[in-house]
Amino acid sequence: MNPSYEQVCGGGTGHVEVVRVSFDADRISLREVLEIFFPHPRPDDFHRQGNDIAPSTAAASTCMTRPRKRSCARWWRGQRRLRGRVVTEVLPLANYSRAEDYHQHYFARHPNQGYCAMVVAPKVDKFRRTFKARVKA
Repeated sequence: MNPSYEQVCGGGTGHVEVVRVSFDADRISLREVLEIFFPHPRPDDFHRQGNDIAPSTAAASTCMTRPRKRSCARWWRGQRRLRGRVVTEVLPLANYSRAEDYHQHYFARHPNQGYCAMVVAPKVDKFRRTFKARVKA
């Protein structure tokens, strides 16, 4: 099944929204990827990511290999700075389907859309300041 974004958000497909992150392990470690990416979702709230509250926003990270899955799980267990219990699941990648073309690079193409301007833009700005050395020109 290759559900649409609207179907996934409706909650009846069993799918969740994900961001697929590909990286060159010779240039950046998995740990660095986790440290950069995962301060942004809410790892202590299973069905909430920012203002989005729905089963389709479950906190999960997926890994394509068993060693990466073990590394991710170990990293999550080490997140003692979080006050709540980490509920982010580390799952094998399964049933992944690419979002429709209109959803690709959505923030870059729609920076003035309400959610993008009010929620995403401040996070992107903070990311760019915090990880200035890692941001491509």
